[in-house]
Amino acid sequence: EAKELAAMLHTSMTGALRVAVQEKLAATKEARARRVAGAAMLAATGAGLYPDLGTAAQAMRGELARFTPQLAAGVREERLTRWRKALAAA
Repeated sequence: EAKELAAMLHTSMTGALRVAVQEKLAATKEARARRVAGAAMLAATGAGLYPDLGTAAQAMRGELARFTPQLAAGVREERLTRWRKALAAA
């Protein structure tokens, strides 16, 4: 059982690391995109394409999306229980 738990922990840690790297990459790309969009809004306002920054932002922002997790509470609790058990065994 200890080997199984160690394997679960390794898989979980590898997955967690991969997710952390992907999140950092996404955050970096998103931050860069926001800076570029902000510069474009300022330039468009300065060039007279929009009367003010608020109007430029509204016109250039696009649609907003929201993420809503769909994981069932029971599944989440079961996974957290296994995760805690693996951590305790490590």
